[in-house]
Amino acid sequence: MVEFTQKTWRSGKEHPEEHLADRYDLRDLVGAEITKKNVMGDNMVQVEAKVYFFMGAFPKEEKITANLIRESAPYTPSSTGDWGVNPISRGL
Repeated sequence: MVEFTQKTWRSGKEHPEEHLADRYDLRDLVGAEITKKNVMGDNMVQVEAKVYFFMGAFPKEEKITANLIRESAPYTPSSTGDWGVNPISRGL
């Protein structure tokens, strides 16, 4: 999952994979459906989505809001950079 996160967020963590594992390790993602998209500029899109996952043996569904940021490097917004999810913007 770390490879899908925002470069700025990753750069501020010594072990970003451990931060994500601590928060989401008990969840097995099954799928997601974007329900709303708000373009905030060339380098940011805010999406609302329904996320489907298993928590242990139990199926769950949650609505989340996530900011997707486009950067060429940490703290460097770029219209030609890579998109990444800011994990702290999420509603999960």
